[in-house]
Amino acid sequence: MTITIVDAYYTALDPDGLEDDVVSHFTLNFESDNFDDIFYDLDISLILPSETSFDYHYDLSTSVFDLSYTIYFYNHATENGWYTVQITGTIFQGGYATDTVDFTFDPPGGTPGGNPLSLLILL
Repeated sequence: MTITIVDAYYTALDPDGLEDDVVSHFTLNFESDNFDDIFYDLDISLILPSETSFDYHYDLSTSVFDLSYTIYFYNHATENGWYTVQITGTIFQGGYATDTVDFTFDPPGGTPGGNPLSLLILL
């Protein structure tokens, strides 16, 4: 399994109009032809400059070996400084495989909006 974070940035996504939302695009590639379906976990974290971490866990399965995802972190960019998106993928079938990647970026400032919420979308 190989994970690549393509990009991460802040923007205004929701109706509050504040640029306090984070978008990250990443790809996931599997290197096995032993299974029709692959069952895997994704652990995705957004770590703020204060080291506050918003952690999300997804249990997924697929028969596609090259995937592109976008994750939306609504109302998370509320501090000045460097943010890190960290993604760990784990496969437990036919053995154990894992990959962890980080992507660090610096959104300017931030304004507290609503409650934090994430949404993962397969493209």
